[in-house]
Formats: sequence, C-alpha cells, structure tokens
Amino acid sequence: MIQRLSENARDHQMYNEAFHAAARWLADMDERVAACNDTCGDWHSIQERIEDIKVIHFIFISALIYNFPNFFIYSVNHD
Repeated sequence: MIQRLSENARDHQMYNEAFHAAARWLADMDERVAACNDTCGDWHSIQERIEDIKVIHFIFISALIYNFPNFFIYSVNHD
C-alpha cells in the first residue's frame, strides 16, 4: 500500500510539472501572439510580425505532433 501511495505521489508530481510547464508555454505563446497583434507600422515591421507568427505556428504544430506534456517539459528544460 505504501508503494502504491508513493507511485501515486510521483505520478501526481509528474502531472503537476507537466501542467505548470504547459501553463508557462501557453503564457509565453500568448505574449508572442499579443506582440504580433499590431497591424500598424511600415512594411518591414509588418513582415517581421508575419515571420514571428509563422514561428509561433510551427512551435504550436510541433507541440501537437510531439505530444503536449512531453514537448512542454522538453521545451522548458531546453530554452
């Protein structure tokens, strides 16, 4: 029984870590999207924002492909 409780506690800790990593990732993506939200400016600055959006899209698709929890933990630990 103690072993089972220990396993449950470890599983819960892993879940919490994945959850918090996902929350940090989503907050970061939200900041990046907000930074690209402005449609004013010269052609060059708008093109830079379009490129930033492409990067955000690539990161999001990569997270979907590589399984969210594992991707979040990897990306947080390797930034």
